[in-house]
Amino acid sequence: MTGIGTFVIKQIPIWLILHNMEFREFAEIIDCTPTYLSRIIHGHARISRRLARDIERATNGDVKARDICDRFKDKPERAVI
Repeated sequence: MTGIGTFVIKQIPIWLILHNMEFREFAEIIDCTPTYLSRIIHGHARISRRLARDIERATNGDVKARDICDRFKDKPERAVI
């Protein structure tokens, strides 16, 4: 699966390195299994709106939900609290 958000999703491992965070720790923060997160990053699973929002919050907005989830494309951008 390729398409919307593929480049941004692949930036998550880089974000983790830059922030000295383990993959498993990040998966736990976003309430996701490491296996499922890996499947998303490698394009083998689609990302849900909830998970996209959780990733945006966990990365302090560095990775935007609307950039990684095509279900946000037609909606106006909202502030993440």
